Amino acid sequence: MKKKRRRAQPVFKEYNQDQLLLLLQPEELVPNNHVVRLVNKAIDHMNIRSIVKAIQGRRHQQLPSTMMLKVLIYAYTQRIYSSRQIAKALRENIHSLVVRE
Repeated sequence: MKKKRRRAQPVFKEYNQDQLLLLLQPEELVPNNHVVRLVNKAIDHMNIRSIVKAIQGRRHQQLPSTMMLKVLIYAYTQRIYSSRQIAKALRENIHSLVVRE
């Protein structure tokens, strides 16, 4: 008479979707020669006081003008012109994190 084998129960690793482990800073994931770094550096060295002065007081909750300018210029270099597409790229694209710093 053959003895029936018991099937081993599968053992799964713990799954926690809320766990976030980043060993690297997001900026470290962007290559040094990426266009986003050029945009970031160029805007940082520009005198944009006149732009800041023109924008002041126009929005209820203002974001830093330099950050917004960096985002727009980077988006335009990527041929993204729609504000909705820019917002989506900011949520999904690791390179856009560099211009928001």
